[in-house]
Amino acid sequence: MSQRRDKSTSFLIYGLAVIAALYVVSILIGPHAPGIFSTPISAPLGTIHAAIATTSADQEKGLGDRDQIAADQGMLFAFNAPGDYGFWMKDMRFPLDMVWILSNKKVTGVTYDIPADSYPTVFYPPLAVSYVLELPAGSAAKFGIATGTQLGF
Repeated sequence: MSQRRDKSTSFLIYGLAVIAALYVVSILIGPHAPGIFSTPISAPLGTIHAAIATTSADQEKGLGDRDQIAADQGMLFAFNAPGDYGFWMKDMRFPLDMVWILSNKKVTGVTYDIPADSYPTVFYPPLAVSYVLELPAGSAAKFGIATGTQLGF
């Protein structure tokens, strides 16, 4: 009986070690890492692949410090409650479109072609929003996103 327990315990420890290792790897190369986009957003004229910024650190940094991203990529900011969240272009190296999205995933406004050098100006949504989608400038129009557009994600 003691041998079975030892094997079971060893198997359990091994399993937990594998799970812990996978967790660490997912943090290092997960959706918050540069270049890894995993959330598809359906727009009228195509699909956008977006990383999700949910932590305070991710939300503060956004797409800052990146040289560029592809036209079909972006970053989705998801908030726990609707609010009047302000966004700036600190450390940005390319212009953006900001898509302001309600909890029902309907676009309440788009701020087009925000210059990378507009910091410290802060941009606000027209209404309290639950999501904000940052896209490379010109991408909102390319994907048919405007006020009233229903997005899928």
